[in-house]
Amino acid sequence: MDRSWFACLAVLFAVAPAAGQDEKPPMKAAVFPVENRGSPLKAEELVGLTDHLAKKLGEGGRFRIVPRADLEAALGGKTCVERGCQIEVGRKLGADFVVSASLGRVGDLCIVNAGLYRVGEAAALRTSSGRGPCRADALLAPLRAVADELGSLDMGEPGPTAEPRTVPSPDGIPEPAPDVEARPMPLGPDGRPTPPEPEVEALPRIIPMPVIPMPVVPDRALALEPERPARRFLSVALVYGHPFVQQEDSADQYQEPDWLLGARISLDWLLGDWFLLGLGFTGLAGGESSLADLALRFGGAFRIGSSLILLVFADAGLGAWMPDESDILAGFSLGAGGQARYMITNHFGLAAEIGAGVLFMNDGYSSLDFWRIHADLCVVLGW
Repeated sequence: MDRSWFACLAVLFAVAPAAGQDEKPPMKAAVFPVENRGSPLKAEELVGLTDHLAKKLGEGGRFRIVPRADLEAALGGKTCVERGCQIEVGRKLGADFVVSASLGRVGDLCIVNAGLYRVGEAAALRTSSGRGPCRADALLAPLRAVADELGSLDMGEPGPTAEPRTVPSPDGIPEPAPDVEARPMPLGPDGRPTPPEPEVEALPRIIPMPVIPMPVVPDRALALEPERPARRFLSVALVYGHPFVQQEDSADQYQEPDWLLGARISLDWLLGDWFLLGLGFTGLAGGESSLADLALRFGGAFRIGSSLILLVFADAGLGAWMPDESDILAGFSLGAGGQARYMITNHFGLAAEIGAGVLFMNDGYSSLDFWRIHADLCVVLGW
């Protein structure tokens, strides 16, 4: 066989190990759970988005993702959303980088913001963001784009440092080699060696450079800070009701009106995640009679999706009924009802309400109960 074949095989075997040595091992990254900042997504949907982000970051082979079970064990059930806490947990896990992400809501859209941080540094190496409808399936594509942008960053990993040169000493302990060649000291007038004068390096000439102002580019992650959902609501309603008057035998028999029509204005506060507290004033009229009511309302508010809110409430207050122009009967009122509220934007919505109430009165001779059922159409303002 020709000797040239042996030479080619020898070259291939020599090059193959060297090529394998140039490959760098993947860097270890800890992907923390996506923080919910006002989005309507459920906890299990946020877990799915976190797993999707970790999977996409690890697909390119550049990152080796810390398993979710190991991260949850290191967290010990506590919430870790502060940057210092995440970097400290990443250091305990032996990670090179940590990935932090949050999901917020702006109107009908959800915004995902993410950042890549090197363990031991406070500043973000890169931030990225994406937006989409507030549904878990619609946020998969923006999350993939965020993972691709974070994974495309040139980390600039430092290369291996050169080993310091050493020379053997007489006692066998290596000593650092001198940087310059040793030279004999000159002799002075008395014949003793005189150390040379230290050499002073000339300072480089400083050339003034013009100052060029640079434009300030806001961080996209900060520019897209999600808007918090409204927690205070002012509603104005058109009210239609049907009354039922129940009265004992007395000297005065009051005429029951056939219908009632009027308006109500109310102010509601959402306390915590679901508790509702409000104050409302209602004015109704029908035939020759009229009714006024001021009541405190309390109950629960439950979000369904990103825009629909269901309210269940009860109210208690004071009211007055004028069966005609000459009589005024006052008493204590109770009521209950439900409302479906659709918020078109974060600050404006429409609502429909049904309910019932009773006004307990006494005309000085006997007790009188004024019952009513009503249906409302409301315009809602939120902030």
